[in-house]
Amino acid sequence: MTAAADPFVANVVKMLAPLGPIQTSLRHGTTSFHIDGHQFALSYAGRLYLRVDGATAAAFKEGGGQPFRILRDGKPVIVVGFQEPPPASLKSAETLLPWAKKGIEAARRIGAPKPDKLQ
Repeated sequence: MTAAADPFVANVVKMLAPLGPIQTSLRHGTTSFHIDGHQFALSYAGRLYLRVDGATAAAFKEGGGQPFRILRDGKPVIVVGFQEPPPASLKSAETLLPWAKKGIEAARRIGAPKPDKLQ
């Protein structure tokens, strides 16, 4: 399945449309979301994770967000740079957009656009 063919990913892209053109890429079952070359989100197993940094991680944690976890070589790995937004934020564009903007801001603070490195 391509990133665009995943109904969850397609719905997220639709909700994020007011932010501008969103590019997605699919690698190893994980979809990366990019805007202006900055990776600001991931989707894995029907869950959305947004980029966090020192300025935003606490807000995501307070909102109930969990860090991105994946199995690599049969062992759980926590990717601390991505957390779920509050579950209720996925109900509409109006509730998701403020969290996505935090993810974009964090991605921009982290640095210049980089290729997707999850391999």
